[in-house]
Amino acid sequence: MAIPSNVSNDNNCGETRSLSRAGSGRFVETSPPKASKEGRTPLEERVRRHIEDNALLKNVRRIGLAVSGGSDSLSLLHIVAPICREKGIEPVVLNFDHAIPGEHSDIDAAFVRDEAMRLNLAFSGEVAD
Repeated sequence: MAIPSNVSNDNNCGETRSLSRAGSGRFVETSPPKASKEGRTPLEERVRRHIEDNALLKNVRRIGLAVSGGSDSLSLLHIVAPICREKGIEPVVLNFDHAIPGEHSDIDAAFVRDEAMRLNLAFSGEVAD
């Protein structure tokens, strides 16, 4: 069963994509969620409001975004990275590959690295010994 993840990409052309991770660890595009008139999903609006209401990015110049490759962290990446850029904050994608046999963690780590590169974000990844 695929795990849906609604992620919007920040490529400066307002394009929204959704990705689902199939059991094989591969990602496929699916239909995007409904967007507001500003082009944001309800989740994006809620995250933006929460960040603003709680001043979570006040006085921040650089922030690490831990991304496992799962739908939750990828969604967060695609929502928070554009907010950071709008505020002049450098988002850095962080990934730790636990190297658990049979878990496809190397595929997830490579996907996260490639996604960071595609979004033109700094990336730092480590692999367990």
